[in-house]
Amino acid sequence: MLSTRHPETASPVLGDLLRPALLVAVLVEVAFLRLALRLGQALPPDERLGRVFSGLATLGLAAQNFAVLLGVAVLAGLCWRQVRLPGVRRRLSGALLLAAGLSTLGLALGPSSPGMMIAASLLAFVAMGTVWYTAPVLSGGRPSRRWLGLALVGYGALAYHYSAQAASSLGLAVAWTAPAYFVAEAAAVAAAVALVPLLRPRWQLSRAMAVSLLPAILLAALWVRPWTIASLTVWTFGFTLFLPAPVYALALWSFLYTVSALVRGGPEDRRLALGLTFIALAGLKLDYSYFALLALLGVGFYAAVGAAPGVPVGTAPDFVPAGRGLRRQRSATPASAPLQPEVTP
Repeated sequence: MLSTRHPETASPVLGDLLRPALLVAVLVEVAFLRLALRLGQALPPDERLGRVFSGLATLGLAAQNFAVLLGVAVLAGLCWRQVRLPGVRRRLSGALLLAAGLSTLGLALGPSSPGMMIAASLLAFVAMGTVWYTAPVLSGGRPSRRWLGLALVGYGALAYHYSAQAASSLGLAVAWTAPAYFVAEAAAVAAAVALVPLLRPRWQLSRAMAVSLLPAILLAALWVRPWTIASLTVWTFGFTLFLPAPVYALALWSFLYTVSALVRGGPEDRRLALGLTFIALAGLKLDYSYFALLALLGVGFYAAVGAAPGVPVGTAPDFVPAGRGLRRQRSATPASAPLQPEVTP
């Protein structure tokens, strides 16, 4: 008989040690390898500062290698959990995610060809599309396929963009390569903005003000040094910032506000927060194996949300009812019974 135990009880070591360690390693990599390294290049030449930033970059590189090892282990665990769940579609999504992760790792470990790059990009997109098709619909319709559908538009455009680049190296002429990248960036920004209206975190002025600091800094920096910030974001997260600056500030605010609300929820809410965080930190630079692995991890955590029976998502005090889906569920549910997630087969 297939085991459907909640992952936090089925594998406490994986839930309590690997995932927090993975998150810390990724955050160290972002701070020391992406941001500090790029900021150090913009500072005036100084020997002592050079040694400091060189040490930070070395620490960030070590954290990145550690994150790759942990990420492969966590992704394998998430995929194995999907494979053990009932339902052919869920098993297929887990198997495809694992295959995409292994192909991404293979590109990093050995010599790669344009054909392998195209195959890996298409496999990752098919795996993410399968997750979208089997995405759980939980209490109040939250999270539904709508948000992952926006993200899937971006991933599809990126798969086309990077596959077209690989095909051009083979002498094949492919149209709309550059516009596809801008479509992917617009879809990513739209997905971030849509987090608040789709997941509906409860309004709290204190939280709204707390998470407004980084968007305000981003908006001010884009006003003062737009080209410097654009070059920084291109090299760190792949965003060209071709849209108006307030749109990016709003997207960052929506992401931070939603994740901060999810962190205060139950295990499934925190798992969703972790998936959204990895998707955001992967950015658009999915032609690099490390970033592609982060994106697959984020989608894997998203796929794992709601798979355990009786664990509703978005029902914590920090969330409000989701409208029609919740009303329909109340009409068919006794008043004394708790709301339960509806999981697609």
